[in-house]
Amino acid sequence: SVKYGGIDAFNALMTEQRRHLSFEEVMRQHDEVHERLMKYVQEAPEELYLRETRFRRRLRLDTWSHYPIHAAAVRRWRESLGLGG
Repeated sequence: SVKYGGIDAFNALMTEQRRHLSFEEVMRQHDEVHERLMKYVQEAPEELYLRETRFRRRLRLDTWSHYPIHAAAVRRWRESLGLGG
């Protein structure tokens, strides 16, 4: 079992909790979470974006600076299935 211990432990826990889901269900959840994130970001007060705030730092760390890590993992997985990058 995975214990609390940073982003890698969190990702492992989330992966294990969703292992039983179909690809379609994973993509549906992904789309729902993305839609909620976009709404949240659009409704956030402008002052949160004007300087380096905790909000802006978390947004950066948890989105565009984090996505390449998962994209690389997906590419490796696709290549292991012979699907290419």
